[in-house]
Amino acid sequence: MKFSLFAALLIFAAPALAQQPTAAAPVAAPVPAPILSAHKVFLGNGGADLVSANAFDKAGEIDEPYNSTYAALRAWGHWQVVADPESADLVLVVRLSALVNSYTNGIPTYTPQVELTIFDGKTHSRFGLSPNRSREHSAKPPGRRTMQTESLN
Repeated sequence: MKFSLFAALLIFAAPALAQQPTAAAPVAAPVPAPILSAHKVFLGNGGADLVSANAFDKAGEIDEPYNSTYAALRAWGHWQVVADPESADLVLVVRLSALVNSYTNGIPTYTPQVELTIFDGKTHSRFGLSPNRSREHSAKPPGRRTMQTESLN
């Protein structure tokens, strides 16, 4: 008896549910023209906050995520990676931060976030691609290493 009542409700409710208006898919924002037309990029090391820097120092990987990003850009081959920001169509700066996500028994749990900032190489206009970096989730403001602009060769 319970099954047949459920089946009857489903049969009568299905057409009503099918007629519900569906939300339109969000329209993607256009990619800025300088990003699409770029041929040469320079990658800058924005460093890492203090927590991330300490973790990478202990692991012996001092320049992460810079090294991984550099290797990925070269392997991708879409852009030519150049050693001088003045000769680049775009300047990319990669930075890592680890915000405190929660505490368990007084021990913090961190959520790593990679921030990529893109600058037009000629006009120095900024195109930011970064996570929502709310300070309410951070125990204290992140430390910062200075940006490195050394040769990539």
